[in-house]
Amino acid sequence: MSSSLETIASTAIQELLDVSPQVEVALVATRTGTTVAASLRSGVSADHIAGRITPLIVRMPDQTERARVELGR
Repeated sequence: MSSSLETIASTAIQELLDVSPQVEVALVATRTGTTVAASLRSGVSADHIAGRITPLIVRMPDQTERARVELGR
């Protein structure tokens, strides 16, 4: 993974956390499920949360596309 991608992702997460105090967890992952950057405001490890959330993020576009095809849209 390129360091520029990691830098961009980290910057985006930091800006999101700075702008929105309601955000507790921010995660950037590739389409293959590789975590690029993660941040967490509470005491739980960001890597732990990323490991649990990333598989869901990877499946969502596939499920969305499958539903779109089934509905004929």
